[in-house]
Amino acid sequence: MTTLRRIWLLILRLSGEDRRVVVFIVFLMLSSGFWLINALRSEYVSTISYPVLFINLPSDKVVSSEVPASIDLKIRGTGFSLLRYHWAEQLYPYAFDVTKMRRVFDGTLKGAYLVTRDYTHRLSDQLSSDIELVEMTPDTIYISFYDKMTRKVPVRFKGDITFVSQYNQTGEVQFMPDSVSVTGPEYLVDTLNAVNTEYRRFEQIADTIRQSVSLVQMPNVMLSNNNVNVMVPVEAFTEAAVDVPIVVRGVADKMVIKTFPAEVRVSYRVGISRFESVSSQHFLAVVDAAGFDSGNQVRLKVKLEGAPDFVYSVDYFPLFVDYLIERSE
Repeated sequence: MTTLRRIWLLILRLSGEDRRVVVFIVFLMLSSGFWLINALRSEYVSTISYPVLFINLPSDKVVSSEVPASIDLKIRGTGFSLLRYHWAEQLYPYAFDVTKMRRVFDGTLKGAYLVTRDYTHRLSDQLSSDIELVEMTPDTIYISFYDKMTRKVPVRFKGDITFVSQYNQTGEVQFMPDSVSVTGPEYLVDTLNAVNTEYRRFEQIADTIRQSVSLVQMPNVMLSNNNVNVMVPVEAFTEAAVDVPIVVRGVADKMVIKTFPAEVRVSYRVGISRFESVSSQHFLAVVDAAGFDSGNQVRLKVKLEGAPDFVYSVDYFPLFVDYLIERSE
């Protein structure tokens, strides 16, 4: 069923038995159509957005992000002609050749610019013959050039991870690749410390995470990879404890300090796969006796200075110990 037939049936349904309503609506539609056709024959001035691009850029430079993707053309023509550009006409970008633009130097090449009115005839040729180009905006287009720089930058994970009870992360987040090449203006690339992944949230995890994650895109900077593979090692953990001997440092000559107790109890959490590999030798409990005053200092503070990087939630007891000073011959 055609659209006109549907409209006609709708009119009949709305009008009911009164044919005068049908006649009125038909004449109203005809008069509106004649008015529209007559109006479209008149001339109007309108503004359209015309796409542009820039070619033959210097290979050792990058351009600023302010380079326009289009310019505004004020055009004059009949309503019929203008409708093509607002509704149906597909506009192909006009290519400005950067090598033919005016150059700006300050010791080195800093930029290039053009005056749009110099391109009036060329852009007019892109329009149909019944369209007159009246004006172009902006009147000047300037492109800034910056020295190009490429360097490798490490990838950094951004996100949050929660785990099922009795599970936890058992190692560093790993990436493949672990770094990406970044190309862009030297003043930007030289200050980058890392490229972040897009924020991801993983909840109630009970197994190792292996996923592809997108990298955060930065304006005016190009990355060698748009995403990386992320691996977060996860496994069940267990709680364990070892007795670690206390090492006394900074003892004066001919003096021996004994602590009571002689060991601290170190508790920690560790992944089940590495439970057997942990021993007291992986920890270092220290008492610093340098400069302490035996007359005023009742107890000595214990510091835990060494622990393997694959254990976590490390704690120890006691934090303070008694001591006995002995003179050696």
